[in-house]
Amino acid sequence: MVTTMIGGNQDALSATVVIASLAGEFGSRENLPTTGAFIIRFLPMVMFFTLQGFFVRGITAGSVKG
Repeated sequence: MVTTMIGGNQDALSATVVIASLAGEFGSRENLPTTGAFIIRFLPMVMFFTLQGFFVRGITAGSVKG
């Protein structure tokens, strides 16, 4: 399934495929997918909260008429 979706290049696996492969056989390492998902989502959350002021400023500037 993975090879048909992304061409079979092992270096170009998406983050969700890598996280799914971390679980191991029979779910023996079930804490790793949660940790991997947190690490992958941490940077976008930091960027969003850091740049949130600019986002709100742009939204409010675009809504002013006149």
